[in-house]
Amino acid sequence: MRTTALVVVLALPLAAQGYVPDPVRPLAPAAPMRASHGLTPAGESLRGGGADYRVRFDAHGMRFEPALGERAATTQHLALAPLEVLCGAEVVLAEPNGGAMVQHERTARYQHAAGAVEQYEVRADGVALSWRFTERPAGGGDLVVRYAVDTSLPAPVAFGDGIAFRADCGGVSIGGVTGIDANGRTVAGSTRWVDGRLELALPAAFVATAAFPLVLDPVIGTVFSVSVGLAYADDQPDVAYLAPSQAWLVAWRRQFSASDMDVRGQRVDANGTLVGGTIFFGSSGVAQRPRIAVSETWGLFGVSWIQQVTGTVTVSQVVFQTATATGGALGNFLTLATSASQTYADVDIGSMVEQQGILGSAFFVVYRAPGQGAVRARRVTMLSASSTLQSTEFPVFTDVPLGVVYTQPAIARATWNADLLVVARRASVLTNGRAIEAAVVHSYDNVVGPVVSVVSSSIDDATAPDVDGFADRWVVAWERPGGSGTFDAVRTAPVTLDAAGAALTVGAFGTIGGSALSLARAPSVGYSPARTWIGYQRKTTLPSLVTTLRVAAIDTNTCTYCSDDFGVQVFLDETRIAVAPQVGGPIAAEDALVVYGTGVALDVYAQRLRNYGSAGTVASLGGGCGVPITRGDVLPHSLVVGTTFQNGMLTPSPGALLAIFNLAAPTAPVACGTCVWTPFETTLLSPLLAGGASVEFVVPCWPGLVGAQLESQWTVLDASASPCPLAGGLSLSERYLHTIGQ
Repeated sequence: MRTTALVVVLALPLAAQGYVPDPVRPLAPAAPMRASHGLTPAGESLRGGGADYRVRFDAHGMRFEPALGERAATTQHLALAPLEVLCGAEVVLAEPNGGAMVQHERTARYQHAAGAVEQYEVRADGVALSWRFTERPAGGGDLVVRYAVDTSLPAPVAFGDGIAFRADCGGVSIGGVTGIDANGRTVAGSTRWVDGRLELALPAAFVATAAFPLVLDPVIGTVFSVSVGLAYADDQPDVAYLAPSQAWLVAWRRQFSASDMDVRGQRVDANGTLVGGTIFFGSSGVAQRPRIAVSETWGLFGVSWIQQVTGTVTVSQVVFQTATATGGALGNFLTLATSASQTYADVDIGSMVEQQGILGSAFFVVYRAPGQGAVRARRVTMLSASSTLQSTEFPVFTDVPLGVVYTQPAIARATWNADLLVVARRASVLTNGRAIEAAVVHSYDNVVGPVVSVVSSSIDDATAPDVDGFADRWVVAWERPGGSGTFDAVRTAPVTLDAAGAALTVGAFGTIGGSALSLARAPSVGYSPARTWIGYQRKTTLPSLVTTLRVAAIDTNTCTYCSDDFGVQVFLDETRIAVAPQVGGPIAAEDALVVYGTGVALDVYAQRLRNYGSAGTVASLGGGCGVPITRGDVLPHSLVVGTTFQNGMLTPSPGALLAIFNLAAPTAPVACGTCVWTPFETTLLSPLLAGGASVEFVVPCWPGLVGAQLESQWTVLDASASPCPLAGGLSLSERYLHTIGQ
């Protein structure tokens, strides 16, 4: 069941005691995307990589490209193609190019003649190249594998036990060679550069006495130049959660050079653990700002980004691609917009499941199209997991010549009905006035409206908006830049759509940060029914200049502050923290995954957080009667302010027809036979499915509720039992007394 906010909580007696907000706290150490690596088919080749590199294998050999970041003007490469295998002067294998290539998990294998297998294992830190010889080769002397080398890097120099092809910005290393025979004996070989060729060699004495099969094994990896500092090569992260699969997808940008940037992805399970290998999205040129939404109907993540592709002319594109939640398989690559005359900006994506009662789902991509003077959108309807239907492009906000310009669009992640909220920054052309405007997009017919101004000002103090929400409720956040004696702060506001879908209402503002000693900037929103998560950047000026990425929790309905206890120090002001709660998941949005980059170590991190306390209590008061009813709290915590609370029941009786959940303030019970009944106050009716039912409701983040008490009980309609003569056919569960905690 979807979460319902119960007004009954308003009527409860409020406890007059102090309130300490719940902490937002990590459940496990951050998982670095540096550990993400993988290999995937790409036509007649294989494409793979780790955090610091990408690699491609085809019939001719391997092409390795190190990710050196913006320090490199263009992407550097090192390509290897095998020329021959020698044993002393004897040619064991001549021109082995074109051997049959197969993939085995993260390994590319080439089966050559003469019992020789060449293989490349894709690892987090590089590619492990090895040759496996099943029998002793003819001839005598050193066993040598010789490669032709094509590279954009300078000639190699000695580097540890191997060699390195290295420019000022970094390069590629080929490690020392190790020989391993069938008995586990090992020997150090050599990595040599001879007449413009790479030679990997094992000594003759070892080869002559080795037990076969014999393996020759160096490692190829990326070299970073410490003298110029580490580049921030992974950035612009985003994250979304797919409830049926209980999985998140993290997407980010990987900088190979100033003119070459990729979009990558990594699945993360409900425990915050990396699952499967790196997902290499089909980006080209300079890719920017990957954003994610989900299709629960088809079990897909939808990712959109902007890219600049240089060919005969340079074109700007808005691109969309899906990845499956179960295996990360790519599909549905679409170019939604392309132009040689304008540069698209600020892409974002949302989704809608179930379209007017028809099984299906749709993704909505919004972006700034400056050449068209508008924030525009395009719908991609998923007819199946692999079949799409694109709508025509349509405007959401349109510029007014010499009037206003709309930029920085953002869209809510998902909805189950037909409405998604889009927000954008509106700037006056002739004055300094600024505003954040919001508009509803009807996902089944591309109609836009109604529209409302969330905030407006005569000065430049509204920028960087974000939004998330569900159905007809959203939370909008934006940055209020400093000026005129104020300081940067993050502002938030609840926005609701009326039942007729005709008007948007903006609630009271909340404020996060913004003081004489700290600035709050760059908000991101992760909606859940009870608390909404706000990621933001905070910079303190005293006692020292420190920048941290933080996560706060606010009440979804009022935007009042609940908690802020998670933070990680970063070293670049442009870093972002994105938040994705488990909305719709088995833990009903109590946990979230945050993703961020710290500005060092070339990495993006994912960390699982929890946003509730555990100080509430629950006690049985007895009173159950009639057919057996087993009941209990579904979530792993007691009744706590600012959380979603779920309660369920189960009965084995085949005659049970309907279950009624009652929530009431403590009062004198009514006894009848063996039954003890809590008088009805606020009730929810639920049909029984397989003998079970559950309810879900929100406890607001109000300090005064801490210490308040509630009673709950299930009543089941079942004609086979009448334990109370005054109420035939009704059975009761035990009564429970809940004390709300923090």
